[in-house]
Amino acid sequence: MTAPRARACGFTLLEVLIAMSIFALVSAMTFQGLQTSMTMQEKVEESATELSDVQLVMTLMLEDFMNVVRRPVRPAFGTDRLPAFNDEPPLVEGGADVYTCEAVFTRAGLPPGRLLRAGIQRVAYCTDSDNRLFRLAWPVLDRAQDSAPVESLLLDNVILFDIQPQWSSDIYGKNTVARLEMLPQSVEVTLELERGDAGETVSFVRRFPGLQDVYPWLEQRQ
Repeated sequence: MTAPRARACGFTLLEVLIAMSIFALVSAMTFQGLQTSMTMQEKVEESATELSDVQLVMTLMLEDFMNVVRRPVRPAFGTDRLPAFNDEPPLVEGGADVYTCEAVFTRAGLPPGRLLRAGIQRVAYCTDSDNRLFRLAWPVLDRAQDSAPVESLLLDNVILFDIQPQWSSDIYGKNTVARLEMLPQSVEVTLELERGDAGETVSFVRRFPGLQDVYPWLEQRQ
């Protein structure tokens, strides 16, 4: 008498197909969740980088505005002096483009020990035809026709850039000397950027209050 054959152990084809289907479904759900998480992380990192860039620009503006000095300048063409803080500047020609500037002003660094040094320069914040924000700086105040600014790219995809100084209404525009040497009481900066492929926009508004000439002794040494 022959011994009975042992029963074969394993999965049927139907069970294998069901297991593979469940595994594929779980994998697809996991991949979709992972992809969504990575996309959100990229957006968060992009927003953080953008915010950091804007904060750096605002910090640079704060340093410039808080170091404005009452020093009118002579233009490259003409004889009329330009105001120490000019909120209606004409178009400025740069190395590769023509810039639309919101403000051009004279600023100074902080000389150690109140000793005069060659640290005064003319600064402008401008945009170009490619919607980029630049900081222009001229190392000389009374420029010649061939004086070129040092161009520093600050931000891309700038939709709106606006500088609105607040003047003292009882002085501004009444006296030529006072107007040329006058500084705004405060400055409000509005910045709007385009973000992402969807064309989303983000806006920043910053007010810099209490602008004062912190270098009155420079006028006495000019």
